[in-house]
Amino acid sequence: MIWKPQDVIACMVITGSILMICLGEDGTVKYILLGVVSL
Repeated sequence: MIWKPQDVIACMVITGSILMICLGEDGTVKYILLGVVSL
């Protein structure tokens, strides 16, 4: 599954996750969700 920015934002809002953006070795931007904050 390819994450689109709006999908990542929606996921963050729903799960309260912390988003990290990093550059992959192939130069693409990868989104990594670190942990889930229980609401």
